Amino acid sequence: MKTVLAQTLIRIFVSFLFGFALIAHAGEKNFEHLSAPDFSRLTSLARKGDPRAQTRLALAYQTGKVVNQDLVEAASWFSKAAQQGEPVALHNLAVLYYRGVGVPRNPAEAVKLFEKAAALGLVQAQFDAAVLYETGVGVPKNLGRAFALYRRAAELGYARAQANLGHMYE
Repeated sequence: MKTVLAQTLIRIFVSFLFGFALIAHAGEKNFEHLSAPDFSRLTSLARKGDPRAQTRLALAYQTGKVVNQDLVEAASWFSKAAQQGEPVALHNLAVLYYRGVGVPRNPAEAVKLFEKAAALGLVQAQFDAAVLYETGVGVPKNLGRAFALYRRAAELGYARAQANLGHMYE
């Protein structure tokens, strides 16, 4: 019994340690190559409501690679794109809400956003939502929901979900 408890605690710790890194999922590699005119064009598209441009602009503010890092501005642009159902924006905004960075900390809101991104097929969101359901952070603990989300992510080849799913069988 102690071994199972220790394994569970280690898995939860590792999931939280690595599961909520502020990872730029889309286009981060391309930021280094954005010139001032390119960035200006991106900003213009984002202001016109293009959700992919809004997400890329938010990622620029989140990472600080093209402009000075500004997590409040990143959250604002992620929010605009998330309202249009852009999955990377939904996920990254959820991470900001979970951590309370750029927005007030709100794990319950993070779970809702992770769920929306997960429903759109974003595997990282499926995994992150599963971790929160498994641990009861932001939502009542729900091992059935955690299992279902881990399984979806595992079926898409997400190794961390495969590992956590395997532990749920122990």
